[in-house]
Amino acid sequence: MTAPLLPYSLALIAQSLIEPVVAVADLSPISASSSFSSSFIAQTTHADAHPEFSMSLFGIIWYYRWVFVAALAFSLLSTPILRSLAISNNIVDRPDEVRKHHRKPIAYLGGVAIFFGWLAGIAVSLSMTPHPTPEHISPITHVAFPTAILIGAIIIVIVGLLDDIYAISPRVKVGGQMLAAAWLATQDVGQKLAFEFFRAGGIDTDPTFTYILGAAIIAIFVIGGCNAVNLLDGLDGLAAGVTAIACVGFLILAGLVAIQHYDFISQTNISHHIYAIGGDPVSDPVRIVMGLALIGALLGFLVYNFNPASIFMGDTGSLLLGFLAISTILLFAHTAESGPRFVVASLVVFGLPITDTLLAIIRRTIHGHGILSPDNQHLHHKLIRMGLSVKQAVITLYIAGIGFAALGCSLSLPGVRLRHAMIVLGIWLFATFCLGVIMGIRRKRALASSHQAKLAQTQANLAKAAKTAQASASANALPPSSVGPDILSPTGKSA
Repeated sequence: MTAPLLPYSLALIAQSLIEPVVAVADLSPISASSSFSSSFIAQTTHADAHPEFSMSLFGIIWYYRWVFVAALAFSLLSTPILRSLAISNNIVDRPDEVRKHHRKPIAYLGGVAIFFGWLAGIAVSLSMTPHPTPEHISPITHVAFPTAILIGAIIIVIVGLLDDIYAISPRVKVGGQMLAAAWLATQDVGQKLAFEFFRAGGIDTDPTFTYILGAAIIAIFVIGGCNAVNLLDGLDGLAAGVTAIACVGFLILAGLVAIQHYDFISQTNISHHIYAIGGDPVSDPVRIVMGLALIGALLGFLVYNFNPASIFMGDTGSLLLGFLAISTILLFAHTAESGPRFVVASLVVFGLPITDTLLAIIRRTIHGHGILSPDNQHLHHKLIRMGLSVKQAVITLYIAGIGFAALGCSLSLPGVRLRHAMIVLGIWLFATFCLGVIMGIRRKRALASSHQAKLAQTQANLAKAAKTAQASASANALPPSSVGPDILSPTGKSA
């Protein structure tokens, strides 16, 4: 079903990447909002106040272009500064010739530059009016930006910095991720997902149970997302590039959701009805701003991080990217009548880090190792052992990431229902499980064969050494015939 949709999705991705480079001379500058609080971005405006605005995928993304520009600029400027700071304070990653393929120490703190770039994009959005909306939705006065996402990001950055500088234990890192997830739970970023899944299935549930289940979903998503990007961060430019590709997919989905809400309100002429069916148009700008800010920050960082890298993002960056990606995915639950479907679609968009993580969990479970135990069996390690260079391996995984993004975006097309998305999700997860089991068993057998071969070789060497020692001892021993003539006494008899 999805194969014919892939070319269309690839075209959407290409359009969102290429069209923003056109000239901007005929577009009016961004106007400041009349008022906003700490949890608000700006007031809404109506379509008739912005005659140059086009409610299309490109038009709605282009409207927030300065978010991307600010994030890109701050990331480009702050990365070399933080690289010098890391080198001067010996905050570097040293090669170990096992899992790390660089040949000399490389500076950390790139994750801080990504955070600054993303934060700059969010800050610019505070002075922007959101995209125009139909005139009759005047009851919607502001677009709320969840402060929980900002606070959670700060918590993740602190935890990552501590690990990059002092190498804290995995349990402490997981504790920080759970704390960030708890902040998300305080502002309904995630609980709505559980409610929408129950509602899609026609199941009435107790609000308390839904809240608890939603909080559990948030914790699982955040911990899984943070560690997924962290495990993928093994080659120059890999985690940053793959996450940027996923964010392009998120951006396309966010634009399509905004258009869907706009069309629904325009056709029904009843603004409040969209809330009754699970929609939340005031969160549309948040998803778009998140996507653009992340893409800008990552592209600015990739200038210095692509092979040969001069700076690494460290755990600060990988954990932050996982947290922000998951926060964006959870925000898709606030979509009219199709929240669960868009959440599933965005999970597929983020599929490459998830796949690598699931394979690692299955592999380590089969081998009897802890799921947080490091190894050199990730997808990028296997590509390197196949003979690919670092750049070739990274580009290969970029292509795989584009494939996941295209597949995820195809699940947002008209005619695709939640059951279709769940089938695609189930097939992907089942295939990943089977692949992980097969790879894990083959790896375990290979290790067992290697161990037996080494044991046999050791026994052969010991036997050979014993034989050599025995031969040497025999050669050094004096036979009876070599004692010499008897010593005769003066009488001519033996003494």
